[in-house]
Amino acid sequence: MVVESEARAREIAEYRTRVNRDREGARCAWVSEQMLSAIAAGEAAELPVVIKTDVHGSLEAIRLL
Repeated sequence: MVVESEARAREIAEYRTRVNRDREGARCAWVSEQMLSAIAAGEAAELPVVIKTDVHGSLEAIRLL
């Protein structure tokens, strides 16, 4: 794609970034809603979670729960 100026190219790139971010946010919300509905309906007993921890004892504190 060829555009008339660098400013226009930046505008197009920012628009595409914003659209992709909005789509991803909507998809994540839908997936979360689906999981919570399945748990509420008794179709799922567990909620898969990924937890990022540091090296300062965060993981140990979570494991104690």
